[in-house]
Amino acid sequence: MQHTVTDYLRESGEAGDGVRDEFPDAELFRITTEPANDSTVAEKDKWLTDMHQFLSTGLPPDKMDRDERRQLAVRSRHFCLIQDTLYYKGADGI
Repeated sequence: MQHTVTDYLRESGEAGDGVRDEFPDAELFRITTEPANDSTVAEKDKWLTDMHQFLSTGLPPDKMDRDERRQLAVRSRHFCLIQDTLYYKGADGI
């Protein structure tokens, strides 16, 4: 297989300006956080604790009523617990 462009650049002595070093998709990998008030943090912590307990034991918390237990079971399909860390499954199941 011949690499005509690289052969041309090497023979002509031109600089390889055709290679871009910047990453236009770099913003896709940026993680941002937003400040939350204490009540929001407490609610998120409670929800995460309930989800963690459900995935690790298979049992919902006793304090939940029937509808809350059903909602927790439905939501848990999108999460997995790996080495005590909660992960969200994407559309591809990973």
